[in-house]
Amino acid sequence: MGVDLSLVLGHSLGAAELLAFPERASASLEMQRAAWQLWQVMRPRWRNLRREEEFATFVAGERLTEDEVLAAWARGDTLSFEWAGFHLYFGRRAVEASHLERLAVFVLDLDHLRAPLQACARALARELRSPSIVYGPDSSSPFEAALDVVVGSSLPEILAVVTRSCGAPARSVREMAGEDEGLNLDRSCYFVEVVGLVTKEEIRALCALALESFKDVLPPERFRDAHDWVHRYGEWGLAMEHVFDWVGDLDLPVDQAQFDAIEHAMAAMGWAESSRMKWLRGYFTSLMARNSHEG
Repeated sequence: MGVDLSLVLGHSLGAAELLAFPERASASLEMQRAAWQLWQVMRPRWRNLRREEEFATFVAGERLTEDEVLAAWARGDTLSFEWAGFHLYFGRRAVEASHLERLAVFVLDLDHLRAPLQACARALARELRSPSIVYGPDSSSPFEAALDVVVGSSLPEILAVVTRSCGAPARSVREMAGEDEGLNLDRSCYFVEVVGLVTKEEIRALCALALESFKDVLPPERFRDAHDWVHRYGEWGLAMEHVFDWVGDLDLPVDQAQFDAIEHAMAAMGWAESSRMKWLRGYFTSLMARNSHEG
């Protein structure tokens, strides 16, 4: 069946950071090693595969300026890149990556492909600081319709849509196919892998970044309290809870960068779909709609 493998990952790169990302990714030793291992597995079956150096280089589809990236995202377009057999499409907050290999080859681990391909996915996720990877079919499935990186959806939002469309995820990659080795293209057609990328120190850094984005919005004494919880007492989760409370109690404005920063911190703590995050998502959506109406 002509169904290719598709991945979805989150990212919080700004336009300038995205333009600099190919150089950063190409210099990553983990990404280089993962791409080289995948190249070794794919090379015997892909006679026209790029040379190893080209295969492991992260390449932009076209040269763009920062303003052009922002304009593309404003139109709902994605920016394209290639790396290790992936065609990657960057929306404002998430990435869809379709691979040259068929989904069945990955799911059934034909030619021992699964491990090196997952190593590439994990290396990319760590470089993007995506807390999880969603694996699924690129076509012939409700999963395809739920892939909405174009309009700026975040990974948690996309995953919520996928869950509604396709039900609960498979418990393993292998369970994306039945015992007869036929692919599941309706239920259990996708798998979510949590990436082991976030240490306590990294979570603290993400929470500190989210808090810093609210520095000019929060009352100074409350910002100082939250700052102490993060930096002096290691209570970054408590600090984030109070930020939510203050935003609601004081009806504070929240812009896209602030929302992205706090969503990323919450996802790193495993709270992307917590009641507080769901509340903030609704609050932010209402705020944007109100501002658009007033504008």
